[in-house]
Amino acid sequence: MKFTIKEISYIGLMTCLVLIGTYINIMLPFASQGGLVHLGTPIAIISIIVFGKKIGTISGALGMSIFDIMGGWLLWAPATFIARLGLGYLFAKVAYLKDANNYLINVLGLILGGAWMVLVYYIFESIVFNNWVLALGSIPGNCMQLVLSAIIGIPIGMLLKRHLKFNQEY
Repeated sequence: MKFTIKEISYIGLMTCLVLIGTYINIMLPFASQGGLVHLGTPIAIISIIVFGKKIGTISGALGMSIFDIMGGWLLWAPATFIARLGLGYLFAKVAYLKDANNYLINVLGLILGGAWMVLVYYIFESIVFNNWVLALGSIPGNCMQLVLSAIIGIPIGMLLKRHLKFNQEY
């Protein structure tokens, strides 16, 4: 996969914004393993809608994985990368069936990608904690991030895409 200088710049910018958004978080009181609800996911969704499949998917996965590395959750970084790369890829595949301009199609993509994300985190945490029940504690927080993305990320992304004139060849 080749990238232009422009694409690399957009990936760097959006990775930083996703990272910053992930630091704006709320620790869930019922998830003993440190579940978070944060703004990184909506920003990643905005990035996919505005900049396209490749830039948004990569920047979302990188930004949230870097957060795990920097924030003391190093063990979670590989799972985060796989979960967020899948979320972004599946969301983008569905969203760009209609050029990411249809809210309901975008929500459908978010549900499909979100199911991947929830499943990856659940399997990973089940293995890490050696407990299939304890890992259920992360599901509500992951679902809250998806709801936040549907309420904030998709509408803002669609609005920015409509009013900003980025080259959508990515």
